[in-house]
Amino acid sequence: MFNNAWRLERDLFVNPKMNGVTWQAVHDSYAKLLPLVGSRQDLVYLIGEMQGELGNSHTYVGGGDEDNLADAVATPLLGVDFAPTASGRYSFAKIYPGDNTREKYRSPLTEPGVDVHQGDVLLAVNGHDLHAPADPYSLFVGLDDQPVTLTVAGASGGKPHDVTVKPIKNELSVREKDGLLRFPSGELLPDLLEQISDRLELSAVTYLRGRSLANTFIIVDEAQNLERNVVKTIVTRLAYGSKIVLIGDTEQIDSPYLSERTNGLTALIEAFTGQEVFGHIRLVRCERSVVAELAAELL
Repeated sequence: MFNNAWRLERDLFVNPKMNGVTWQAVHDSYAKLLPLVGSRQDLVYLIGEMQGELGNSHTYVGGGDEDNLADAVATPLLGVDFAPTASGRYSFAKIYPGDNTREKYRSPLTEPGVDVHQGDVLLAVNGHDLHAPADPYSLFVGLDDQPVTLTVAGASGGKPHDVTVKPIKNELSVREKDGLLRFPSGELLPDLLEQISDRLELSAVTYLRGRSLANTFIIVDEAQNLERNVVKTIVTRLAYGSKIVLIGDTEQIDSPYLSERTNGLTALIEAFTGQEVFGHIRLVRCERSVVAELAAELL
């Protein structure tokens, strides 16, 4: 299946130059991971990562058997990178700072009163000694997010001491925040991004179902490419204090299943015209090159 997925892209991808990547080399690189595949979902993930090397949208992979649906065992996390030491222990090679003013970005080892520093060595968890090559998180399995006692020593030695921390269930946001707020050189992005990072949110339509968005300003671009039911899903999420702007050109529809009359934007305009809460602005002309205008008209 892995080889067939790779072959299908090789033979049928829209750009015969494969967007500039050496497709055989991509295959060989990811094929090295096949011995580690333990389930169909592992394989789907691996194929998806391989396809991602094309840097192209609308290249999907999915389906197949699901993983074992047995209940997962909770393993809380600390928001750190570990590194083995020469003494056979593990140090906190990196402590992700997070943002402890927001629960989503809470970083356990940076909370007030927690006497742990980058470079310190983790000796034990809840009294259980930790030595390499055991995985540090093997001592966290089943603890959920209850407080945990860590025995820590300074990077240069000294008397060990205990600290009690409350781990987090998922550290993805903490890690993403650290990466998103830095240039490749490691420098922090301007303070402005930090100031607005809790006010701007990008969300896939898939995850809007069941949510109510209050006091939110929403902009939906390319709305002419949405089906009527998708527009309904979005608009019915609005709660008190929210406003929404849908933007689109019904003469430029990319979906072969929609038309100027059947797309969600047109349906919304027709349904809401005359309602007190609704306004509609139609731009009769936009700035285009002569070639673009001819293409829009003739094609």
